[in-house]
Amino acid sequence: MDSWLAGRRVSQRPRRWLAAAGPSVCLGGIAFAALFGFAACSSGEEGEQGEEAFSLSLQVPSEARAGETVPLTLIAKNVTDAPVELGLGGIEPAFCPSFVVSTSDGVDVWSYMHGDLPEFGACPAVLSPKTLGPGEELVLSGEWKQTDNNSVLVASGRYLVRGILNIRLDLDTPREREMTLQTEAKPLVIVGEQEAQPLSLSLQVPSPVQAGEPVRLRLIAKNVTDSPVELGLWGPPDFCRDFTVSTADGGEVWRFLDTVQCHYFSRISFAAKTLGPGEELILEGEWDQTDTRGAPVAAGSYLVRGFLPSTLNLNTLNERVLAFQSEEEPLVIQSQ
Repeated sequence: MDSWLAGRRVSQRPRRWLAAAGPSVCLGGIAFAALFGFAACSSGEEGEQGEEAFSLSLQVPSEARAGETVPLTLIAKNVTDAPVELGLGGIEPAFCPSFVVSTSDGVDVWSYMHGDLPEFGACPAVLSPKTLGPGEELVLSGEWKQTDNNSVLVASGRYLVRGILNIRLDLDTPREREMTLQTEAKPLVIVGEQEAQPLSLSLQVPSPVQAGEPVRLRLIAKNVTDSPVELGLWGPPDFCRDFTVSTADGGEVWRFLDTVQCHYFSRISFAAKTLGPGEELILEGEWDQTDTRGAPVAAGSYLVRGFLPSTLNLNTLNERVLAFQSEEEPLVIQSQ
């Protein structure tokens, strides 16, 4: 089963620490330290075992049909004449690679380590040592189900995929350090049209509103098929939903799930909900006109979008989480 936003996270903002340029970089030290127990990135000199000890390559199909799961393979190879010991996140053989999918113009849309893990707890926060002999390869796998980091299906078209591997060298020595290796981007084309979804999602936003006035948001999910649709939703009776408020240029100002707790990926707070043909499910939220830090926002124009995470194809091999997304709706805040 996929995860919504970040699988096992609760009411946290998406982390964007995987984006980086260059074939081999040290990035995201704090984020990886929190995830794997790694030390922060070292700025000291390289030891005998550095990035030159490894080659990192990526295997990805050049073309995939819309809706297909895309297999991803990352291969790290010891290119020296001596064994190399490294530390990797996860437990052998399930070490933790990362993959990033970007649009053709370089905008990241999805990352494997963002949270779209195959199952809960699939990448434990532990460090495991691994020794690669001369010429030995370490093969790490993942998959992309053609969704973005909000679990919303992406459009057909051209994408770029790159692989990232975070490692730790010189284990248990004073020179111990973290390093992140990254492959060159490889092209991937998604052809055909994505399968029509059984729900339409619309959003009602009052506009204009006065500065400081609570903004009531109303999300309407409608079964647009001729048959009943069974959904898996979290948090009954007040099902989990999300709203985002952004500036006109796309900068996110506020997110509903930063202010409420909603435990995704847990059957404890999970319920099946059947919508008959044409039936609607109405969910509401409220924005107090503050930003993510709790500071009041300025008067002006904003854009609001709604999301509904839902498990489809319950109790089947095709079961997965997919987020339905509304169109953006304008919101104008008038100064008092």
